[in-house]
Amino acid sequence: MEISRLFGKPKTYKIGGEDFTFKPLELDNIDILIGMEDQTKKAEAIKTLIITTFKKSYPDVKEEDIKKISLEYFEELTKAILDVHNLKT
Repeated sequence: MEISRLFGKPKTYKIGGEDFTFKPLELDNIDILIGMEDQTKKAEAIKTLIITTFKKSYPDVKEEDIKKISLEYFEELTKAILDVHNLKT
């Protein structure tokens, strides 16, 4: 048995003309995904998923800078983040 075969693999996406490589989160972050099930908390859960994934993939990027990403990229960014976790939109 090789448990490392179950580890998520990074994927690269083009967002706003720039390449971003996102690393998937791990079981330790399951609470974020469970938050997405509750429609009243879904927006906050998606925002947390995006911020946490960005911070894992780019540790030097400040959270306040991630929060400044324009909403014009929301659809592209959300699709990429959900895809790296093999989640449906």
